[in-house]
Amino acid sequence: MDHSGTIDVVPDSKNLVTSLATPLAVTTPALTESLFERSGYVAVLNRCAVACELCTVLGCLHGEERSPESVKEAFRRFAEAGLRRVTVPPNTLLYAHREALLESALELGLKPVLRIHPAVGVSAFAGAIADWAMQGGDIEAVVDSPWSASDQDFLSRLNSMNSRSVRSLLVPTRTCPIVDLATSLPPSMRSTAEVLFPLPHQDTDAYLSCDDVHAVVTARAKHTSNEVADFQLRPSRSYDRPDLGLPSWFETEPEAIPLLKSSSLNPAPQVSIIIPSLNRKENLINTLRHLQRQDTEANLFEVVIVDDGSDDGTFERIREHMLRSPMRFNLRYYLLPRPFRRRKGDALFRAGIARNFGVRKSSGATLVFLDSNVLVPTDFLSDIRKQSADADVLQYEQVQIPFQKSSQRPRYQELDPRRDGLRSRSKASVQLASAPDWSALPMPWKYVSASCLIVKRAHFQAVGGFARSFRSYGMEDMLLGWQLSRLGLKWRMRRKPVFLLRPSDDSAEHGHSRWRKRALLTRSAQNFYLLTLDEDFYNHYFALLGRFPSMRAIFPYVGKFARAVHIAFVFCRNHARTAFEFAREFLGRNPTKTDSIT
Repeated sequence: MDHSGTIDVVPDSKNLVTSLATPLAVTTPALTESLFERSGYVAVLNRCAVACELCTVLGCLHGEERSPESVKEAFRRFAEAGLRRVTVPPNTLLYAHREALLESALELGLKPVLRIHPAVGVSAFAGAIADWAMQGGDIEAVVDSPWSASDQDFLSRLNSMNSRSVRSLLVPTRTCPIVDLATSLPPSMRSTAEVLFPLPHQDTDAYLSCDDVHAVVTARAKHTSNEVADFQLRPSRSYDRPDLGLPSWFETEPEAIPLLKSSSLNPAPQVSIIIPSLNRKENLINTLRHLQRQDTEANLFEVVIVDDGSDDGTFERIREHMLRSPMRFNLRYYLLPRPFRRRKGDALFRAGIARNFGVRKSSGATLVFLDSNVLVPTDFLSDIRKQSADADVLQYEQVQIPFQKSSQRPRYQELDPRRDGLRSRSKASVQLASAPDWSALPMPWKYVSASCLIVKRAHFQAVGGFARSFRSYGMEDMLLGWQLSRLGLKWRMRRKPVFLLRPSDDSAEHGHSRWRKRALLTRSAQNFYLLTLDEDFYNHYFALLGRFPSMRAIFPYVGKFARAVHIAFVFCRNHARTAFEFAREFLGRNPTKTDSIT
């Protein structure tokens, strides 16, 4: 293998994160038809059009008013990510550079979608809305309450001009059932109407719970009357929600330049390895070492590390390792900065967003998603090239190594699945390991894990990548599998282990706490179901979707009680021998003998 090449460390690297980086030229084979229309979402103003109290649902507000250049940059990132649509909120009608915004989207091959709401005053902005549609934009009418007769008449006329440019988005609440909303629509718009169920919010009881939504889905046949016979309950095809309550610095399509670059001679990567990381420098170094030992030519693969704001010296450690390493291969290290250290379990989880970013900055036709604590064999990449010839979705058996062994920086050859693997395995991993055919399992997508997942770039971009609305731990990779399963792809489970080094309690998102992990998965499961309305998912994960007390409210008490029990247990264990000796001395006899009580 040729190990020669170059390495480039950007001087003063931490100060060079910018939004003006030049994108890589990527050629992606197009599918004949996409089943998804994932849409980017861009808010341009920090003020509301009217006091409609729906900004939290529609995602209207931004921290500051965007310039036309900033808006175009956001559109460019969406186009680079393979998205086909970009949605803007109702208050865009007040934006002074509205026409420039529309032109920028169309130049980049994006379909601009203007979301409108009756509270904004559809009749008052009728001219601006009609101009938007005439200039090539689409209209998405939000219906969370019955529309007035004048608004219905305007939408009917607009729809008659171009039926493809206008569609409605129903947002049911407890006070406005979905049937009432569908009935209020013009008949010409019912057949194309889509439904968005907002996530239940702890500050309001207006939105439906997952149990309520499930009741609506299962009873829709009973509620279908002659008036809405042409209405079908279908979730929004964009599969993403607006940025609700997020800080202005949080970008669903961030941008950065590589802080560290290394290249082999004549790079022509066919395989792109995407590794997101957060404060796991030693495990990440071990993963890199195993990728450097591959028997594949160094110019045929690339590694893209996306650091999600580490503050443990990850960059310095990676730079030191690469400068000392004799092998040069295609590697780029990006840092997505955070203005402050994130708190584990918060709503600023960006693993899916980091992976999407890594895909944008890569060029291989085959994508390999690895976590920063995965050890692979030396023939890992060559085996992928063989297996990918007749498999579209490929996954390797994942064996987790206990923390004590993981902290010793083991090599792949030193580990044995039966001897070193954790004895307690999840039910899903046991089922997948014992199944002769992955695709024959019920709900095969529920076994998808981005810890070690291989997909084709064309398929990944056809479904829009990882959902950007998953901002808490878990299930964003499962949703990707759910979408890929709709494309009729070939699935394969490789009976060849890769080892997952168990992180410390401090670096794990849930701290290896079952209660905390369940609380995080509850939010993600709700998001999954409300986006897909998948009945199999609801029936399988009902325990995570039912009406339970707020985990945020009971966490402090559960934690304090568990800590008190632990302290009492440790105290008793450490002082048991002392208490035993004291009792024997105090009683003046051997306590092992049984005394009769008279």
